[in-house]
Amino acid sequence: MKSRNLLVRAATCVAGAALMSIGLSAMAAIATIDAVNIQDNTVAEGDFPDNSSGTCDSIFAGNTDNGFARRALLRFDVGAQIPPGSTINSVTLTLTITRGGNNADSIMELHPIDAAWVEGTEGCGTRGGGQGEPSTGGVTWNTQPGFGASSGSAPVSGSNPVVWNSNTAMVADVQGWIDNPGSNNGWMVIGDEVNPTTARRFDSSEGGSPPQLVVDFTPTGDTEACCDADTGSCSLTIVGSGSCAGDPQGTGTTCEPNLCPQPVGACCNTDRTCSDQSRDVCEGDGGIFVGGNCNQADCGLTPFVEALPIPPVLQPTGSRADGVPQYTVSVEEAVQNVHPDLPDTTVWTYNGAWPASTIVAVQGQPIEVTYQNNLPTNSGGNRGSNILEVDTCAHGPNDWGDAKRISTHLHGGHVPARVDGQPEYTILPGETDVYDYPNNQEAGTVWYHDHALGITRLNVYAGMAGFYLIADAEDTLGPDNAFGLPSGQYEIGLAIQDRTFNEDGSLFYNAQLEDAFKGEYAVVNGKVNPFLNVDQGKYRFRMLNGSQSREYIYRLENITDPGNDPGFTLVGTDLGLIGAPIDLGNSTGGVIGPAERMDVVIDFAGFPAGTEIILRNDDETLPLLPAIMKFIVTGNQGYTGAISSTLRPVTPMTEASADNERFFRLEKLQNKACKDGSGRLVNEWVIQSLDGPGGNVTGQFWDDVTEFPLLGTREIWEFENPTSSYHPMHVHLVKFQILDKTDMTTGQPVPLQPWEVNTWKDIVHIPPNVRARIIMDFEDYPGRFPNHCHLLDHEDHEMMRQFQTTGGQCNNNGTCEFLEDFTSCPNDCPQLSGALCGNGLCEAGDGENCLTCPVDCAGKTKGGNAFCCGASTGDQNLDIGCGVDANDDRCISAADNLFCRVTARLSAMCGDRLCEGQENIANCAIDCDPNAVVCTPDEPGAEVTCDDGNDNDCDGLIDAADPDCQVCVPDETPEQSCFDGSDNDCDTLTDCNDLTDCDGVSDPARPTTCGVGACASTGNIACSGGGAVDTCTPGTPGVEGPEGDATCTDGIDNDCDGDTDANDADCQGAVACSDLTTKGDCNNALACEWIGSPKNGFCQEIAQCIPDEDPEVSCTDGNDNDCNGAADCNDGNCSGDPACQTTCDNDGVCEAGEDCNSCANDCAGVTGGKPANRYCCGNDVQEGPEGDGTICDGNY
Repeated sequence: MKSRNLLVRAATCVAGAALMSIGLSAMAAIATIDAVNIQDNTVAEGDFPDNSSGTCDSIFAGNTDNGFARRALLRFDVGAQIPPGSTINSVTLTLTITRGGNNADSIMELHPIDAAWVEGTEGCGTRGGGQGEPSTGGVTWNTQPGFGASSGSAPVSGSNPVVWNSNTAMVADVQGWIDNPGSNNGWMVIGDEVNPTTARRFDSSEGGSPPQLVVDFTPTGDTEACCDADTGSCSLTIVGSGSCAGDPQGTGTTCEPNLCPQPVGACCNTDRTCSDQSRDVCEGDGGIFVGGNCNQADCGLTPFVEALPIPPVLQPTGSRADGVPQYTVSVEEAVQNVHPDLPDTTVWTYNGAWPASTIVAVQGQPIEVTYQNNLPTNSGGNRGSNILEVDTCAHGPNDWGDAKRISTHLHGGHVPARVDGQPEYTILPGETDVYDYPNNQEAGTVWYHDHALGITRLNVYAGMAGFYLIADAEDTLGPDNAFGLPSGQYEIGLAIQDRTFNEDGSLFYNAQLEDAFKGEYAVVNGKVNPFLNVDQGKYRFRMLNGSQSREYIYRLENITDPGNDPGFTLVGTDLGLIGAPIDLGNSTGGVIGPAERMDVVIDFAGFPAGTEIILRNDDETLPLLPAIMKFIVTGNQGYTGAISSTLRPVTPMTEASADNERFFRLEKLQNKACKDGSGRLVNEWVIQSLDGPGGNVTGQFWDDVTEFPLLGTREIWEFENPTSSYHPMHVHLVKFQILDKTDMTTGQPVPLQPWEVNTWKDIVHIPPNVRARIIMDFEDYPGRFPNHCHLLDHEDHEMMRQFQTTGGQCNNNGTCEFLEDFTSCPNDCPQLSGALCGNGLCEAGDGENCLTCPVDCAGKTKGGNAFCCGASTGDQNLDIGCGVDANDDRCISAADNLFCRVTARLSAMCGDRLCEGQENIANCAIDCDPNAVVCTPDEPGAEVTCDDGNDNDCDGLIDAADPDCQVCVPDETPEQSCFDGSDNDCDTLTDCNDLTDCDGVSDPARPTTCGVGACASTGNIACSGGGAVDTCTPGTPGVEGPEGDATCTDGIDNDCDGDTDANDADCQGAVACSDLTTKGDCNNALACEWIGSPKNGFCQEIAQCIPDEDPEVSCTDGNDNDCNGAADCNDGNCSGDPACQTTCDNDGVCEAGEDCNSCANDCAGVTGGKPANRYCCGNDVQEGPEGDGTICDGNY
C-alpha cells in the first residue's frame, strides 16, 4: 500500500459533508449520497482471485492488458438519506477516472447484485492496480455474488468521468432499495471483458472524488432536517414519522446548507499540516476532517521540516590540449532521503545526486562532457532490472525491452545534432559518449535531462535532471553583472517536481502509459516541501517546472502577517533576460507548464526575522499540491542593491519577416495497437504535419520526416490543439518568440502572459482548443532534431517528431560537405540503410536474421530447441521473428543483451550529422569522422567580419559573397519604421535598438489594453530604453459605495477591484458572488452565475459588456464595441470596412482591398538592406522601401 493512501482515505470526510438535500413539503427533492454511506470493493480475476480491497482509495473495472478482468462492487445506503415511502423520479451515477485514460474506449454496464457481500478491510495491494490484498473477510473474485441483467450502460472514453444517466431500470433498482432496504445489495460495474486494456481506475469512497449517486425523489409528506450529533451530517426525514434518530430541526428546514453543529477534531490542511478545528471550518478551507486530535491524525508527510538542498557546481575533471574544460557525468544508481518520515529512496542520477550538480558555462567558451552509463547490469525480469517498470507498448521499448538506455538532452541548448540528445542515440550500461557543447548563445537557464526514446518519463522521474547555466559578459552570474541582479548565495535554482512514494520510500509511477501522471508531493531540489532560510534582501530564483505533466500557478503567502506578501519580479524566461523587469505581484496568475523556466527576483527586505512565507501552487489539478516550499526570514541583512530598470532588449520578430510558415495539429488517436504486438489497445498522442491551415495530414509519426527548414531562414510554426489536454510544445535547436494564441471556437485572441510577450522561449504552452503560433530563426547547425510535447507521458507515446535543417547547398563534386545533405545534394550525400549488422539490434524489418547477421540475430537454445530471430529464413521451425508474443523474451531480453526491431529503420541520410546505420567514414565522413571539416560559427546568425577570408556565420558564404557583408543602402534616414525587423538607416541598429531614432516611437498596429472597470485604459507597444514595452497605464481607482450611494447602481466598477455595484463588498449590505455557496442563491443574485455542478461548482460575477458603439464601426481595435458577441472582422457590421476585405486576384498588383495578409503574392516582398528590408503592402503603414513610389503600386 502506498503512503499516499493514508492521506487520500481521509478525503471521505470532504464528500461526507457535501450532502445536498432540499427540504420541501411533499415536493420533489434531490439527494446526493455521501461517501459515509457508500460501500465499495474490487474483485480481481487471474492471479488474485482470493484478494479483496475494501479500504483502497480506488476501484477498478474492465480488462487489464493481460486480459484479466476487474469488477467494481458499489452499495449506496440510500435509506440513510431518503425518507421511507418516497417515490424515486430519476437516478444518475458518476464515477471519476484516476487512471487508464490512455486505455481503449469501451462500454461499462451496471448490474444489480443478487446477494449481500462484505466490503472488508483490505487495502490496495503493493502495486495499486486493483489486485488488493489476501482477503480476511472481504468479497473476492471467488466469493463474488451473482447479479442480474444490466440496468444501464455508459460510454468510457479517455479520462472523462463515466456517467450512467437515469433510466427506468436504474430508477426501479433504487425504488426497490427504498421500499425493501434488505434487498439493497448495490450494483456491480462490469466493463469490456473480451478485449484487453479496457480497464479504468476510479476513485472509491476513500478517494478524493468518490462515487456520486444523485437521486431525485418525492417524499410522502412534509420534510425536516435531521442532525447527527456525532458526525454533524444532515439527512431529510418526514415530520412526525419518528425516523430521525438525531436532532430534528423542524418543518421546512433543509440540509443545504448544512446547519448541523459540527464536531471538533483534527483537520488535515491543504498543505498537509494539522490543526484542531470544527469540521465545517476545516472543509470550508479545503482541508480534510479526520477527527480525533492531531497527535493521532496522519495527514501524510509533514511539510517544511528539512532545509532546501542547493546543488553544487560541477567541477571539471581536466582539460584538453586546446584548453577546453572536460567534465564527466556518470549516470548511476544512488539512494537519497527525500523526507525524514520515509525510508531512503533509490534514484537514477547524474553523478549520484538528484537533482544533478549544476554545470556553469560561459558564452563562446566550449566544454567537453563525457557521459557514462554506469547503471547496474543486474537483471531479473521485466521490473527486476529497473526501479520503474517499462511499458513495452511504447515506441522504443518495443525494440529494446527494459534495457537501461540513456540519452542526455541539453534542453534550451543551441547545439549540433550529434550532441543534442537524439532519442535513438542511446548509451547502454557500460558504454560512454563524448559531447562537445559550443555555448554560442546568450546567458540563460538551460537544463539537462534524459531523452531516451519511449522511456524519457521514467528516466527523468527516476532523477536524471540538472541545471546548466550559461553566463555572458553582462549576465555574469557574479556580483559584476551589468543589471544589479542578486548573485552568489542569493542566486538559487529551484527544480520543482512532483512525486508519489510507496511506504518503503521507493518511487511510484504507473506501470502503463497514461494520459498524464501527476505526483502527490511537491519536491524541490530533491526534498519534499523543504524550507529555506533567507536574509532580508533580494534573491534571484531560477524556477524550473521539472514535473512530468503538472502545471503550476505560483503564489507567495505571508502566513505570519497575512496580506503582507512579497511579490515576484520577472527578469527572465526560458532562454534569457527580458527587456525590463515586470512586477507580477504575489502571484503569477497564469499557469507555468512543464519544462518552462521563470527567472524571478523576490525581495525579503522589510520582513521581520521569523516571518514565514509559503510558496503556494494555486493550480487546482488533482491531486492538489497547494504548498511547494517555505521561506523563513532571518535577522541578517542580505543583498539590497537596485536592479536595473532595463535589462536585455528583445527585438520582436514580425510576422512579415518570416520566410516560411508550417502548420501542425496536436491530436489524440484512439484505440491504437501497442507497438509490442500484445494486442493491447491504447490512445496515442501525435503531432500531425498539415499541408496548410486546418489541412490534410502529411506525416504524424517519429519516422515521418516532412519538415526541412533551410538554415539562415525564419519560419512561423502554427500548432492547433483540438484536444481536451494542454500541450507544452518544445522545439530543439532554436529559441523562439510567441506571436499569438487564438481560441479555435470563437476566433478571439487568447491573452499572452507577461513571460510570453517579447521574450525568448523554447516552450509554448498551448491550452485545449487553442491555436498558437511561434516564430524562430534556424541557424548554424544542419541535421535532424526533435520537436515534441513536453508532457512526458505524451512524448513517450508518439507525440514527438523530427525535422531536419538543411544548408541547401550542392557542388556535385561527389563528396558530401558542410551544408550539403541528401535532400539538397543527393549526388554527393547518399541515402543508406539505417540498419547495420553488429550494432546489437536484430533489425528484422531490414532483413536481418540469424543467417544474414548472426552476431545480432543468432538463435539461442531453450530446452534444446533452436530458434532464429529476425526476418524469415524460410524455415518455419526456426523463425520466430522478434518473439512469439509480447511475453516471449527470447529475442528481446535486456538480461541477455538481445534486442529486436520488427519495423524497418529510418534511412540514414548523409549530411544530417548523425552517423547511423551503414554510414561510415568512407561513405559519409561529414557524419562519421570526428575530424571532418565542419564549421562552428563564431559570429552566429550574421557575418560581421567581412574581410578575414572566413565563413564566420557558417552559412557557406565568405566575406563579400555573404549578403550580410554587402553594402547596406539606407532607405530611411533617420529610421522611421521601428517595428519591421530591418536596419533601415544602415547604422547597424535595428528597430528599438536604435535609441536615437526609435526611442519613444509607438507601433499603431499593436494596440494594448490594461486595467478593469473605470481604470480600463489603452496603449501601444512602443520603443523604450532599447526594448519594446507596453505603454498602457491603468487609471486611478475611484470609490465604490457605501450602500445607497449612486456608485452602487451605476453599472461601473468605480474602484477597479473587479466587482461592480451589488457584487462589491464596499456597497454595504451587498454580497459578493464569490461569497454565495449555493446554486440557488447565486443564480438569484444580480450579475452572478453558477459555474460547474450543483455540488462542486462555484459562484462568479457575470462579465458585463457595456456598448460604446452601435453598430460596431471600430473594426481593428480587438474589441466587441457593440456587445453582440463578435469583434472586428468577425462582426458582420464590419463587412464593409477595408480592413475586413479579403479579395485577392493574384495578378501581381497590390490593389485596393488587398493586403499582405490576405494576398501575400501581390502585397508582400523583400528588398535589399542589412538585414533585408521586408515590407507589407496594403496595411496602411508605410514601411521600409515603400516610400520610393516604385513598390506597392501606391497601396501602402
